[in-house]
Amino acid sequence: MNELSLIDILVNAILLLSMTILYSMIPLDKTKNKMIYQFLVGSMLAVVMVAIMFTTITINRDQGIVIDTRAIFISISTLFFGLIPGIIVTLTAVIMRLFIGGAGTLTGISAATAAFIIGYVFRYFFYDRCKDRKVRRVFLLYGLGLVNHGAMLLLFLLLPKSVRFDIIRETAVIMLVFFPVIGVIYGVLIFRKRDSLVRQRNDLEYHKRFKKAIEEAPIPIMIHEKSGNIILISKSWFNKTSYKKEEIDTLDKWIEKAYPKDDFELTKNKIMSVYDKKEPVYEGEFPVHTKEGDILIWDFYSSNIGSFKDKQDAVLSIANDVTKRLALEKELYIQKERAEATLLAIGDAVISTDDKGIITAFNSVAEDLAGTTREASLGKPFNEVFNIVDADSREKLENPVTRVLRTGAKTSLQDNTLLLSENGEEFIIQDSASPILDKQNRITGVVLVFRDVTEQLRKQQEVEYLSLHDYLTGLKNRRFFAEELSRLDKKQYYPLGILMIDLNGLKILNDAYGHELGDEALIAVSEILKKSVKHKGIVSRIGGDEFTIVLPKTSYQKMEKLKTEIYERTKETVIRNVTLSLAIGSAMKTHESTKITQILKESEDMMYKQKLTLGMSARNHTIHAILKTLTDKFEQERVHSLRVGKICKAIGRNLRLSDDDLREVELSGIFHDIGKISIPDAIIDKPTALSEEEYTITKGHTETGYQILRAADEYSDFAEHALYHHEWYDGSGYPKGLKGDKIPLFARIISVADAFEAMTSKRPYREPMTKEAALEELKQYAGTQFDPMIVEIFEDHVFPDQAIINDTQEE
Repeated sequence: MNELSLIDILVNAILLLSMTILYSMIPLDKTKNKMIYQFLVGSMLAVVMVAIMFTTITINRDQGIVIDTRAIFISISTLFFGLIPGIIVTLTAVIMRLFIGGAGTLTGISAATAAFIIGYVFRYFFYDRCKDRKVRRVFLLYGLGLVNHGAMLLLFLLLPKSVRFDIIRETAVIMLVFFPVIGVIYGVLIFRKRDSLVRQRNDLEYHKRFKKAIEEAPIPIMIHEKSGNIILISKSWFNKTSYKKEEIDTLDKWIEKAYPKDDFELTKNKIMSVYDKKEPVYEGEFPVHTKEGDILIWDFYSSNIGSFKDKQDAVLSIANDVTKRLALEKELYIQKERAEATLLAIGDAVISTDDKGIITAFNSVAEDLAGTTREASLGKPFNEVFNIVDADSREKLENPVTRVLRTGAKTSLQDNTLLLSENGEEFIIQDSASPILDKQNRITGVVLVFRDVTEQLRKQQEVEYLSLHDYLTGLKNRRFFAEELSRLDKKQYYPLGILMIDLNGLKILNDAYGHELGDEALIAVSEILKKSVKHKGIVSRIGGDEFTIVLPKTSYQKMEKLKTEIYERTKETVIRNVTLSLAIGSAMKTHESTKITQILKESEDMMYKQKLTLGMSARNHTIHAILKTLTDKFEQERVHSLRVGKICKAIGRNLRLSDDDLREVELSGIFHDIGKISIPDAIIDKPTALSEEEYTITKGHTETGYQILRAADEYSDFAEHALYHHEWYDGSGYPKGLKGDKIPLFARIISVADAFEAMTSKRPYREPMTKEAALEELKQYAGTQFDPMIVEIFEDHVFPDQAIINDTQEE
């Protein structure tokens, strides 16, 4: 019965070796047509299966019972190659077993089918977990063999009863020991072959990816061997230079084309020197000539990468095209220089910082205001250079750079910010600080622009001051008075007193002494009012000679006391012999129903009534004071005025004028030159003849005298006589050019008396004439300069009166 042969077992086992040979023959790339790949593998495995089954091990020749390694072959084939190859191998085994025939046919078919199922189950549940773990592989294969051959032993129960148990006993050791071990050995060999194939495939894939990565790289890359052959170039290299592969397939060709103007040997030696370096080499920037003749600037990095495909050493060179970058850097440099030039030339102070508040730019205007230099400031923290405080409280303020870095928003300094310069100066400044942002809107720094507004603020304050103050006296003006009166016209400020004040005789002072003396009088009045009012009210100048005082929360007694104090102070104030005089009107609002305009009118009405009574006396007094000033100043004018007055009176007496007219003509003679008060002293005292300009100034005294005298009722009649006393009888005089009887009589009388007295008196520029010579002069110009009738009366009646004539000469 026992026909089992060890040699047959070994031969059958050796056939399994063919699986490893077959594995190496299987195509690696199975992605193109997976189904064809599966059938191809299954067909190759079927050939091995036929060979194995032609070397079966006979157990019982009479019954036709045989065994072989087909079960382990089917299981391992299914485990490694999958479903379709497993099915093909299994079908081949079934067909072959039917062909062999015998009592073991059913068992053989069942065993082949079971082996396929077991192999597929192990592939599905365990293969992926174990294929890359060597220890697990052994357990997987041994487990597969045990399960597979254990199932075969069970299937032997399908054999005839007469032989089944004998066969089980005879094959148990082979099935459970020898065949599983053989399966482990050959399975491990297949795994090792698989590992080798996977490595080869990975290496191949790596080389493909490496080559593709080089070729598709977005930057120029070249690999060249020590022999000078260029074995790999990226497409970017070709695209940028426009050369074709065959045009630059060696280093020599590349050097000749790319560096035509350089020393060939020197350039090549520099490139080849990289082969002797172990570390990557930065070769620098080089101008590269393209096929079109353009010049690109490439930045080269090279490294010896050892042998390439087991050949000689190779060098990998990477080029970075910096042409645009350099052009951009040049443009940025130009822009930077322009920006810096603009920064330095700008009229405002400019300081910029980085995102840490460190100063990076500082122009000359900033140097002047901060009191330091650009060199000393760059690199310093901003708050060490820029020290600001509140101009009023002197409290330190947060610097704008810190605020911008903290908030990320544009900011400005508060009003009244004072910059404390390092050299001790102080400036009121205005500024604007803005963040410097990158493309991602991240703050990279701050720029601060500021200016000195000290003078601007001063002028603004001056304008504001002038808009509410009188420029001459410094008192509040009409605008302020109106606004303040409107503000105070409320119940809480009642009783509200208002004083209207007018300076009497201001026009006379202006006419006589000029506006400078008038301004002096107005300033004196403003000082009187300020000293009198103090903090009790508000003093304003609302017109040329008009002032107001507003007294909130006052009383009649306080208001009257203030008026008295003002009057007393005014009486004590004398300017050029003129005692100042004020007319004061007052009114008070005590109830809301009364309109403030009504109170103002009451106050004005009272002031004008007082002006009528006090003003006349004040003006008369002023005229006397003017004449006194003139005669005190110039003795000859005093004597001249009195003499002319006496001669005028004598002529009038012989004209049989009334007593009133005699008094008027005498006083007219005395006051006829009062306008000379406006002539500069240097002209009056000039020892030589007057210039044309000086003479023109002197002629103006007639109109000035007219303006002075007509301002006072008491002397208004004298004004016309003073105005025309230099008119000539023939119409060639001044100021109006009147002729004959058109000239007022008293003016014609003054003309003769004034001329005679002047000719017989000593003057700075000449000696006096004799009275006889003076009379002849009058007679000569009678009918031309003088009224002939007046000259005749003077000759016949006044000149013979030696008492009058001698008195005028001796006085």
